Amino acid sequence: MKKLIRAIIFMTIVGIGSFSVCAIFQAPPNSGIPTFRTFYNLPRNSVDVIYIGASSVYASWLPSKAYNDYGIASMEMSSPGMPFPIAKNMIIEAKKTQTPKLFIVDLRTSAHNERNEQSIRNAVDSMNFSLNRFAAIDTLLTEGTAHASEKFDYYFPITKYHQRWKELDARDFGYPYSTVFMGANFSNVVKAQESPTRVDYDVAPVSPGKNIEKAVSDLVNYCTADTESKYLFLVAPYMQKEHFAYLNWTKKQLANAGLDVLDTSHYVDEMGINFETDFRDVNHFNIYGGLKYTDWFSQWLLAHYDLQDRYGQSNYVEWQDDYKRFLPYLLSHTNNLKYYLEYINNPRFTLFFSICDEASKNLTDEQMASFAELGFKSDLKSVYKASFVGVWQNGGVVYESYGDLKGEEMQSSGILPNGIGYSIVSSTTNVTDKQSRGKASIVLNSEEYAINSRGINIVVYDTETGKVIDSVAWDTWKDAGVTLKR
Repeated sequence: MKKLIRAIIFMTIVGIGSFSVCAIFQAPPNSGIPTFRTFYNLPRNSVDVIYIGASSVYASWLPSKAYNDYGIASMEMSSPGMPFPIAKNMIIEAKKTQTPKLFIVDLRTSAHNERNEQSIRNAVDSMNFSLNRFAAIDTLLTEGTAHASEKFDYYFPITKYHQRWKELDARDFGYPYSTVFMGANFSNVVKAQESPTRVDYDVAPVSPGKNIEKAVSDLVNYCTADTESKYLFLVAPYMQKEHFAYLNWTKKQLANAGLDVLDTSHYVDEMGINFETDFRDVNHFNIYGGLKYTDWFSQWLLAHYDLQDRYGQSNYVEWQDDYKRFLPYLLSHTNNLKYYLEYINNPRFTLFFSICDEASKNLTDEQMASFAELGFKSDLKSVYKASFVGVWQNGGVVYESYGDLKGEEMQSSGILPNGIGYSIVSSTTNVTDKQSRGKASIVLNSEEYAINSRGINIVVYDTETGKVIDSVAWDTWKDAGVTLKR
């Protein structure tokens, strides 16, 4: 008993004096930890919108895009499988350093009461050492629930994971914030889903159980008494029909209490969601769906809440830097040519195009429509083995030249406004000069950036950072813009 008391005293001192030490000896890194570390490092009182919940949050909402395109300063407090009953603890945690105008609470995990060790630790191990963290643990580990007897190990994870010192690496001592994107964590995996009908959604409400009933009651009492922030309870598009009745129960209780409730599942058509291309699995959007969701939801938020436009403000450097990291990551994780052409249609970019060998065979009308949206007149589908050179700058076409049936080599050169010179070469395997056959070259400042591989070679230069942020070759001879090289 004396040993246990000494251990408690020691752990308390260590936890209060230096939580970072405990953080080293906790569960192996999960995607909740870098999100919360980013949150704790943001300037005080800088976040206007805080979005709380499980993986449906970080797979749907892209704060970098919401900031750059709509001026919304948002941050996610999310972790994989975050149990719904600790939503109130997350609100309390956020208010320690922020005074947000709006809290958004995702309701998905209110549809079930799963409290496995991993989902609990994903959330509570990510929080700073505090009484509120203890309270969150107490909420989840009530008597009779799984792991309740291990509560001490949740309070002080070092007691469970102290032997991890042998496997520690750089991630345990500080995640690189450049991979966090204010909490967003997206995927380019595409898995077609069956679209639910309105009949599926409008099933009769069914209580999810006593634990969720209590959590909803506690939230209602807390949020209705709060005069400083507004609250929106939300369901992101979701296809697990067996949970709809539970979600409808929770939505009804919150709405009856006078709180704002939004089920975005009813707006997928307005978002332009394609169930064939915009999901990575039955529960989550991929990057293509996330971008559409963020566009639609940003506009909805601005129409319904008084949110300031923070774009370009000097005290929002974290969001500005985050977007600069987000752009190259977005492009490098896009494996759909149509969407890629849409994403690079951005005035901050200078774009260079060069066809190597052959690119017409499997180009689609959709892809050509996105190409035409950039302002190019050339129909790259019309001639087999034709060379092409294109330059796009300041939101418009600077130069384009499309070859003839012989596929003769084409060249173009110029100087960017910042004084950097460029040169472009395009040729197919039909050219007379053997040394020039099947070539794509895009040189900036005397450095070659083209992949020089069959298809449409594209180099993306970010004029604001003065850097090439992507170089890719889409093999539209082999297939319809699926095969690519970087």
